[in-house]
Amino acid sequence: MDAPRWLRPAVAVAWPLALAGTALRLLLAPLALRITYLMPWVPANGLAEDQRLQWGALALAVVRGDVPAGALLHVRSDPAFTEAEVGHLRDVAAIVQGATVVWGLTVALLAGLAFLAWRRGWREAFLRGLDRGSAALLAALGALAAAALLAFPLVFDLFHGVLFAEGSWQFSYDSILIRLFPQAFWRTMLAAWVLLAVAPAVGWLLVRRAGRDKATDGS
Repeated sequence: MDAPRWLRPAVAVAWPLALAGTALRLLLAPLALRITYLMPWVPANGLAEDQRLQWGALALAVVRGDVPAGALLHVRSDPAFTEAEVGHLRDVAAIVQGATVVWGLTVALLAGLAFLAWRRGWREAFLRGLDRGSAALLAALGALAAAALLAFPLVFDLFHGVLFAEGSWQFSYDSILIRLFPQAFWRTMLAAWVLLAVAPAVGWLLVRRAGRDKATDGS
């Protein structure tokens, strides 16, 4: 039985979203924060290592939805978290948690499509969807990485300008949020996210190419 026309594009959309979401979930883990803070180009901005780890981990816990944002107002940091900073983290948490729901639904959809494809004999259409999705992800994140390399501050500002209300995400350089998460931190996180997302896509395309080469040699 021929595969339905919608299967290949559905897989091509779901696969990159699943990879990008998985990479995001990995970077929200406490271990990712610890590793990023170890990078020599990420400045401490006058904060001790234990302060960065404690307060940074708490801020990320808020973003993950594990801790209410209001808890930051009771942290004895120097300087203290302000209402504006807590409000921004609350906005970030809403976006991240929404993205997490989309990611979960996408993974479930992809698993369902894989099961259906194998049961109905649509395996090749499913695999070609993975091929297209992998290529699309490489193109999109490659363009993003190039833009970030050339003009990271501009990309950073455009990203925030699209997702957040004007004036809700801009803070002074001596604020605790900027000292914990300077632009060097976000450059590193962006690079890690791109690498984590594209690695499975590259691996998949290499496996597929090796399979085609083997089939050609065998014939």
